[in-house]
Amino acid sequence: MTTNLDLQVETLREVRDLALSSADATKKLAIIPIPSHPEGNYYTVNTDGAIIEHSLPLPARRTTLSSVDQPGLFARHAMQAWDCTPAIYYDHQFIHVRLEDSNLQAYRGQANCSLMRTEVWKRLNEWSDDPGKAWMSHSVFIRELRVTFGECFSSDALDRLIETIGQLDFVTAERTQSVATRNRESMGREVMSEVKAAQGQIPEQVVLDCRIYRDPILLRKHSIRCLLETDPAKGRLAVIPLAGELDNAMDAEMHSLGELLRASVRAPRMIAEEASGATQSPTSPACDWQIPVFYGQF
Repeated sequence: MTTNLDLQVETLREVRDLALSSADATKKLAIIPIPSHPEGNYYTVNTDGAIIEHSLPLPARRTTLSSVDQPGLFARHAMQAWDCTPAIYYDHQFIHVRLEDSNLQAYRGQANCSLMRTEVWKRLNEWSDDPGKAWMSHSVFIRELRVTFGECFSSDALDRLIETIGQLDFVTAERTQSVATRNRESMGREVMSEVKAAQGQIPEQVVLDCRIYRDPILLRKHSIRCLLETDPAKGRLAVIPLAGELDNAMDAEMHSLGELLRASVRAPRMIAEEASGATQSPTSPACDWQIPVFYGQF
């Protein structure tokens, strides 16, 4: 005969007799490993011979998500399958899903999704912070427009811009003026530099329509106004974003991301019930408002 612990009854009796025969074992416990039971479950026998089952808390979950459509799905799955209370936090670098137990007493783990920025956005931020790094020679500037920033223009707009600045004349002239009188002599030197386009006028500003993140879900493009600067003396050009353009675009992107995350935690069953006129308790497990979305870090 065996017990539901997969142990022979005789074995349990020997354990009980051993515990009772130990005179100095009062108020002490002996741990008995049970190989056939899941890891984290163990049993103890007290001095009265009673067997007590114990379960260790599960280790915190660590999950990496690949795109921004996954945190909402993960949070809903955790709430239904693991009896967790999830919350979503996001900022311009990461999306975190934090898991607590149902009574908010213990940390159960988290899932993270990194937000990777596009090469165009990284370049614009670098040039905005340090305009000195934006200067490029004429040939390098044309190559950057085609290779790195080509996606920021329509094909016609890019062709027109390159046609205008593809052939530039950098002119540097020097004039010396000397004045000599009986009691006074002076000499002045004037240096003039200018750049001219062979066709049309060089625009003062360009507008770059660029994505901020490489995530396949975040496809929105933001229009960034930039100054097109020239340095005739050194034959260089630069694109420098206007003040506030990058910050405004990031604010708009964070707003869109928050709306996307809030929409992703709304359970389809709840939406169907609302459409049919059914009511649902705010504490129901399927209620989407049980998964809050916050801007910031926990």
